[in-house]
Amino acid sequence: MYGYETKTKQGKDAAKVCKGTAKGVVRREISFDDYDRCQKTALLPEDERVLGETRVDVPAIRSKDHELKTMLLNRRALSGYDDKRWICDDGVETRALGHWRDRPDDMAESKVEEFAWESKTDE
Repeated sequence: MYGYETKTKQGKDAAKVCKGTAKGVVRREISFDDYDRCQKTALLPEDERVLGETRVDVPAIRSKDHELKTMLLNRRALSGYDDKRWICDDGVETRALGHWRDRPDDMAESKVEEFAWESKTDE
C-alpha cells in the first residue's frame, strides 16, 4: 500500500495503491489522510494499532449451490501491521520473519560458523 500526491500546473495529481482492494473502492473511499493515519499508527502496540486501520465495504458476487448472490463485504483495506517483517529496536531497520539474527543464540552462532566455513571453501 502506498499513496503519493504531486502538484502540477493543472492542479494535484494523485496515485493511491492498495493491494487486494478494488481500484474503484480505493478511489471512492480511501483518502490520503487514511494512508497517513495508518503509517503513524504502525509502530504502536497492537491494541492501539487497530485505530489506524481502515476498513471498506466491497461489493461482491458469490455463487453458492448454483445460485448467484450479491454481498457487501467489510474488508480491511489499510493496516500498519506487516506480519512478514519485524521492526528492530532502532525503529528504522526491519528484518524478515525468521531472520537468523533473531533466532536463539545457539542457532545464530552455528549459522555464522557455517557461513565462515563456506566462504573459506570458496577461495
